[in-house]
Amino acid sequence: MIIYHIGHLGALAKALLIHFNYHQNEKCIIFADEIIFNDDGKIFLRKFAQRASDFANTIIYSDREFIDENSEQCAETHIKSFFDDLIKRNNVNLNDAEKIYTLFDTFNAFGAYALMNNLPLTFIDAFGMFSRDRYNINATEHWKYYDKVIEKYKALAYGCKADNCKVIYKSSDSQAGRPSIDFNKLKLNLSNKFKKLLLSLYGFEYATDKRPELCNLLVFSSYWICGEKKFNKKDYLYCYQLLLDLFCNSSHTLLLKPHPNALITAQEAAEYFGKSFIIPGYFPSEFIDLLPQYQIDNIMGTSSSGIPTGIYGCKYFISFELFYCEKVCLRLFFAMRLECFLQPDYNKYYHHGMHNKLIWGMQDNKFASHKLHSVWANLNVFEPDSITIIDNYLWNGTADKDKLIKSMENLNNNAVIIFLDSADKKNFIFEGFEHFSNYFITLKFFRVTDGKINRNNIEKIHVFCKDPDTVQTIKNFRYSEYFNYTNQTYKLIQNM
Repeated sequence: MIIYHIGHLGALAKALLIHFNYHQNEKCIIFADEIIFNDDGKIFLRKFAQRASDFANTIIYSDREFIDENSEQCAETHIKSFFDDLIKRNNVNLNDAEKIYTLFDTFNAFGAYALMNNLPLTFIDAFGMFSRDRYNINATEHWKYYDKVIEKYKALAYGCKADNCKVIYKSSDSQAGRPSIDFNKLKLNLSNKFKKLLLSLYGFEYATDKRPELCNLLVFSSYWICGEKKFNKKDYLYCYQLLLDLFCNSSHTLLLKPHPNALITAQEAAEYFGKSFIIPGYFPSEFIDLLPQYQIDNIMGTSSSGIPTGIYGCKYFISFELFYCEKVCLRLFFAMRLECFLQPDYNKYYHHGMHNKLIWGMQDNKFASHKLHSVWANLNVFEPDSITIIDNYLWNGTADKDKLIKSMENLNNNAVIIFLDSADKKNFIFEGFEHFSNYFITLKFFRVTDGKINRNNIEKIHVFCKDPDTVQTIKNFRYSEYFNYTNQTYKLIQNM
């Protein structure tokens, strides 16, 4: 008998891959903590329990049982008595288990229970977070003493030194010499029989008589960002609309994959994304390529943990910055439009102060036809026929600023430097070097609303160049573009 504890729908997918690879002929018991499941997820879990009944007994509970304890001792006593009773009522003997796996996100009272009873426990790093100290992550008075028990027994794996425990890390996050697991390889190892079984457990048929439809896949992150950034749902969905406007390079069918705790209704999908299909939040992103009716062209998202990279043979793009600084994304987009305008005279591209994945993703997806691919700028010298995009020039402290000033002073060719100044600090002109302003052109991109220029929505990029011919070329730059998903137009209006 194999025991799985899962505290996340994504963890269930990983547990199934482990079972069908290593324990496919054995029965199992799944302890499912549904504390972070939304209503759809909870309904699915009960249907899953019925579908999986041939090989699995699914026991459903919630760690919400342990909220608002009065002391650490009360929390520990409650956890022990609760699982003692749960196990007894379901006729389970954990000592008979060949393996006990725990896969979770934030909550893990079951792990604490196993550790306080000295049961052999195998932690599986399903989400690549075991190398971080995440104790007390709930950070509210309601979970104060629960968190203390979790930390006492090191039930989130970090720092756990118990002799009867084993920690297995995701292969992409593992360091040399540490036990690791590659879930993508486990999936590739599955026979057609188990691929069909996997889909059937999620309520999908493994159809082979449908011609694959070419699609773009949009993967949503958790709703936690709404609380952190004080977003409402409209703002949350707007970020994904903008993601599609900036990076979606075709009119293929759009697949929407909500996060397991992010519900998107059919009405919302139609309103914000037009013709699209929703894949249920409880269905794992990494299993979408097992659905033969879909052929994924591009994958887009804002959270690396939700993006099944490298398994579709297609392009993908992750934009962390959309939630944190929309200006970075928009201004970088406009800067790259200028880069394209200056081709073919300019053929060397550099960037500084931006996340590499952001700029490479933009170029490799939306701008692939222009063959733009920049490398990190060292700021020591700006080559002829080159364009460098800079946002945070203090990436490496004042040393970078000194190098940049010296290089701008000594510039004697047609190199172009574009400053995004996403924080709107006007720090692209340095104190004591105001004469640089003689070589700057500020390009203003206005949002057009109902045919009228909206002066409250403007994005500026600042272009530095000492070559008169290039300056005149830039002044001749014209730009206007309609963004379909956000239903807005941006237009360059110079000298305004």
